[in-house]
Amino acid sequence: MGFIGTGSQYALLRVLPSGTFDNAFANPVVQNSSTPTAYPYPQGLLVQPDGKILVYGAFTSFGGAARNGLVRFKADGTVDNSFVPPVGTLPRRVSSVALQASGKLVITYDELVAGSLFATTGAGTVLARLNTDGSLDNTFATGTGPNAGDYFTVLAQPDGRLLINGVSSFNGQAAPYSILRLTADGAVDNTFNQLATRYSIVLVQPDGYILANTNVYGGTTGVYGDAKLVRLNSNGGLDGTFAPISTPANIFTGDNAFNGYLYQPADGKIIAYGSFTSVLGQVRGGIVRLIPGTVTATLSATAAQALVVYPNPARQQLTVVLPALTQPTQATLLSLTGQVLRQWALPARQAEASLDLSTVAAGIYVLRIPGPMGMYQQKVVVEP
Repeated sequence: MGFIGTGSQYALLRVLPSGTFDNAFANPVVQNSSTPTAYPYPQGLLVQPDGKILVYGAFTSFGGAARNGLVRFKADGTVDNSFVPPVGTLPRRVSSVALQASGKLVITYDELVAGSLFATTGAGTVLARLNTDGSLDNTFATGTGPNAGDYFTVLAQPDGRLLINGVSSFNGQAAPYSILRLTADGAVDNTFNQLATRYSIVLVQPDGYILANTNVYGGTTGVYGDAKLVRLNSNGGLDGTFAPISTPANIFTGDNAFNGYLYQPADGKIIAYGSFTSVLGQVRGGIVRLIPGTVTATLSATAAQALVVYPNPARQQLTVVLPALTQPTQATLLSLTGQVLRQWALPARQAEASLDLSTVAAGIYVLRIPGPMGMYQQKVVVEP
């Protein structure tokens, strides 16, 4: 399920397991009615356990219903008119939603200058909780709330407690590492106190563990992606059983931009998606599946093409028949679990290359080379 469109109009679509569009889904359209008109911007969605779909972002109308940055659809894609959030006096950009176990919804939003998609009023992010019908929950007691001017997001833990990500202080209490935890009803929870560095939370797993990056934009190099992906315990301490996803420096190369992560509860694997072109030295076109400490197969629909190598099994040296390389690249030797073991530089416009295996232990490996038609790979056996 996701959005498709450009500029002034987007539609929410659902895709069947076969990859085709679900024609039984209503495909609601988002548009803005503010004057002057700003482009609509659906930022994200959340599917509730009952199958209903929450969509949030910057818009004033969705699916034909007047909604200010937040709307709920039934499972068939029609507007759920039993959920009507507050309208407000200014257009809003809802930046995050967190569904608590009680069914109540905690949201963050910024108020925008009328007719603008990105220009805020400067007041900072608002934190609010909605009842199951969308009305404002006045029992959500946050005191003085976040520091005025802070821009932050909220995530819910399985027990209903709330992680505030990107705040400098809350209800007068400083957050030196930009994260605070609140109780389910909005009070600062001081049991979440084991942070030792600044993190940017990206995902709360169903088992309570927290996936986070060790820096946010700016970091050590001023770009996204120059950090490790780590896992925190539910109380904020670093989980030492989770091997950080990283090379000695960067996780992602290429544009170094990623949009988010998905957690597969069945096997604990993590899907990362964005605009990166390589992860841990392996070519990936914007989507990759991770397991703790390594990288598994890409979720690309295009299978890797066969690579011709000889002799195979090999001992000290392996000859590779290269695809028609139009620019220099590299060959990567991987373990069967996806760990990068060796890399060799390859020139452009060369028919074959000899790879030195003298320091490679006996075993079974995978050799990969990116080429003009995609990824080429071959299983390689190294004998003692």
